[in-house]
Amino acid sequence: MRKIALIIFLGFSTLYNANAQYVELGLFGGASFYNGDLSHQLIYWNEFHPAAGIYAGVHFNRYFSLSVQSKFGTISGHDSNSDEEGFKRRNLSFESNIIEAGVVGEFYFPGYIPGDMRFSPFISLGINWFHFNPTAEYMGSVYDLQPLGTEGQGTSAFPDREPYALNQISIPFGVGVKYNLSYNWNLAFEVTFRKTFTDYLDDLSKTYVDADILTNENGELAYALSNRTGEYLGSANADFGNDQKRGSSSVTDYYIFTGFTISYNLIGVGKNSASRQVDCPGEPSKKQKSGLWDKKMMK
Repeated sequence: MRKIALIIFLGFSTLYNANAQYVELGLFGGASFYNGDLSHQLIYWNEFHPAAGIYAGVHFNRYFSLSVQSKFGTISGHDSNSDEEGFKRRNLSFESNIIEAGVVGEFYFPGYIPGDMRFSPFISLGINWFHFNPTAEYMGSVYDLQPLGTEGQGTSAFPDREPYALNQISIPFGVGVKYNLSYNWNLAFEVTFRKTFTDYLDDLSKTYVDADILTNENGELAYALSNRTGEYLGSANADFGNDQKRGSSSVTDYYIFTGFTISYNLIGVGKNSASRQVDCPGEPSKKQKSGLWDKKMMK
């Protein structure tokens, strides 16, 4: 949490000291889900989880804003969702909390100006730090999967497979629409994908490991959570060797946030804002009401 707070503080301090027209603060609420080896189609409604976040940004003109954001959600996947017998037989599942912080740019077209150009689509692109930790339930208990090395990390069979890092970088990109409810209040809806550089959000990427090697070197629990075919078959696990496919490493995993942001415009707070004079707190000045602020400062 201290790392996230530091990213937000340093990011917003940098943005605030830039050539900003006004500042915007907001809260996000919506859902999170993922796309990877355990999502056999883009959307399974039972894999949507509540998500929340905070937002602090600066607008440089009517077309571009830059913000620091932090979001928290949960992702999950289950082979049991699939209609294909092969996936049902594999019988793997996972769940992980996701927490992220980063900097995101938003590009508005045809443009966005509070009180004037009140509706605009936008696209977004940025960079995030994020933390994840896949877990699975087994015999009534929940276990962290990464320390177990379920794909032979750290074994003699795969000395080149190292434990995957739980703190990584992602590239957020997405689309949305924004509406100015009043001079100070905004409502936005967005769908943003996070491209990651790992295939292990779900602890699943490459091949099975020989049962004797995995059990002897990483433990019985590692084997039990690596090969769960027996639980589905109602018999002994299927016998897989080191070269038999468990997941697909050709495409890295994604996680997604979608939802609404309610935000408040702090007009006159930006370093390069036009007029800080207001008739009363929370209301635009006569100059701003006349449109002079919009035309001169948001070009």
